[in-house]
Amino acid sequence: ATQLLRADVLAAQGNYTAAAEGYQAVLLQAPDNASAIEGLARALLATGQGEQAIANYQVAADAAATPEERDRWLLAQAAAQRSLGQTAEAEQIYTTMLAAAPENNTVRKALGDLYLS
Repeated sequence: ATQLLRADVLAAQGNYTAAAEGYQAVLLQAPDNASAIEGLARALLATGQGEQAIANYQVAADAAATPEERDRWLLAQAAAQRSLGQTAEAEQIYTTMLAAAPENNTVRKALGDLYLS
């Protein structure tokens, strides 16, 4: 918990490189720590390592224990891809998710937002 808090503070201070190292240390001890996964991805995006952030989201989605958890990571991955201008890749994630769960309004909204942007 201390390492995670330290990494969060470093990120809040804009020291994303040190924050990423802190999040990685947390993940060595607790590989499914959602806060550390999210923090690491944000730190990687902030330091220009978007592809690595996307890869981390994909690993988290693949390791998800529940469909809801998988959806969370896929939505985060798609948002990261959108922020990097990878709209076709984000659209593919959204459409694949909708094919599996057409009633998912969160994904419908995200896809609609993508089309409107």
